[in-house]
Amino acid sequence: MDAASVEAVFREMDASAFTGVRWYRHKALQTDSFELSDFAVIQSEHDAPAVDGGLNVQDEPGVPRMVLAILRFPGAGDYFVPALIGPSGMMAESLPLLGTVAGHRWDVRDAAVSDEYANLIPWLAGAGRQLPTLHGRFEFRLVGGGGHGWRVKKVGDAYTNTIAIARRGSALKTFRLLTPGTNPDVEIGVALAKMTEFRETPRVEAEVAYVGADGVRYSVAVQTEEVPSVGDAWEGIASALDGALRIPEAEHPFAVGPASCAAISELGATIARLHAALASVDAPGFGCRRADESDVERWDEAARTRADLAVDAIADCMGSLGPEAQHAAARVLESQSSVRSFVCGASIPEGAVPMDLGHVMRCHGDLHLGQILVKPDGGYAVIDFEGEPLAPVEERRALASPARDIAGMLRSLSYAAKGAVVRMPKCSQDAYEIADAWERESREAFLSGYLAEERRGGRRLLPPDDVDRTALIRRFEIEKALYEVNYELNNRPDWSIIPLTGVCRLIDRAGGGAE
Repeated sequence: MDAASVEAVFREMDASAFTGVRWYRHKALQTDSFELSDFAVIQSEHDAPAVDGGLNVQDEPGVPRMVLAILRFPGAGDYFVPALIGPSGMMAESLPLLGTVAGHRWDVRDAAVSDEYANLIPWLAGAGRQLPTLHGRFEFRLVGGGGHGWRVKKVGDAYTNTIAIARRGSALKTFRLLTPGTNPDVEIGVALAKMTEFRETPRVEAEVAYVGADGVRYSVAVQTEEVPSVGDAWEGIASALDGALRIPEAEHPFAVGPASCAAISELGATIARLHAALASVDAPGFGCRRADESDVERWDEAARTRADLAVDAIADCMGSLGPEAQHAAARVLESQSSVRSFVCGASIPEGAVPMDLGHVMRCHGDLHLGQILVKPDGGYAVIDFEGEPLAPVEERRALASPARDIAGMLRSLSYAAKGAVVRMPKCSQDAYEIADAWERESREAFLSGYLAEERRGGRRLLPPDDVDRTALIRRFEIEKALYEVNYELNNRPDWSIIPLTGVCRLIDRAGGGAE
């Protein structure tokens, strides 16, 4: 498949093939066009190296071709799309179908979850390869020094020879929206693995980057070790909450398991250890220092931007919301000045403006229950250090207050409680009360576990005073809820009721209300 054929295939595709998928982050733009900005064509990890450093691809009838494509969507930016292109019916139907090109009778499928792609990346990274594109190149870099070894499973003793099944386990994440520079997920993962003793996160093994014609480098994929898990914390807690709300008369539904206070307290302790490790990293782009007025100014600017984006998104989508979400949205719009005041740390009653702001350091940046893997032994592994998907990369790499991560976890616990209620076809008053009580208790358990671990570690990153600490966390909670409003209205409007009611509740807790 030559360059002209690839261009012809993408030229016949409709933009909705890409803009309707989960990973496309600009659905509210309703983009109806795109252009193929750059690409490379490859086949598999078995392709032989060519003299020019590329891959020697020979067209074979019926063999799908993998295309690593950079697609440009007006107003939305550039997206990385690895795709498999081949005759209809020749590829696994389990791969997401992006489109069928009638003129060529070819299917285009998303390759990011294909065996071919998963095998290709480690092979190219291990070889330290560069793959030329029309206008730039892809770079494949080994980070972890050859991986973490083989995982062996013994088959049995009923053979004259000994048989074992061995495999290398790894996770491969593809970054879709291109942002300049090294992705924080790669940067932080490497720093934790090489410069700290923190082992409650997967080690980075390899990275893939795209370099454009202008020499700007973009991370497009990262390979990490596979962490054995029973799922993420969101799944476990959501399942426990669903069960408790279905049987509201059950006694002590959260005594054990991932939704128990003991488990959530240990989760808080895990995050405290993560923060201590990140604060100890001595490398460019890292560090730990006292927060000062310049940080407050930066926080205020970011908070005002998020408040404005949320308000604009609400105004644009108000007519399409359900009655309950419309009511909450109207309250937020009526309280615009209060919302902006609270996220900027002003107008908090009874002198609760924090005098001590604690420290700033590199943080996770988008911490929630879905970013926490639950290990078989009940421990945790923290993943996905990319930061908030809609935030500029400079903001994601900036030193931040650990209170921002804590606020993210508290908002996630609220999401879990409210999500369980939303999923109930008919929610009784008892179920509402169970969800609210669990949220209050889980918040207390998380904070208790975090603060206890912080005291044990001897490094206090948060303000020691309860009033200052509570006010600091609250400001970031409200800001996070506003970010969630904008995110949900752009991606999952049906879920917007959760952050909208969250903003209203947080403002009420802080003593504000409608103008």
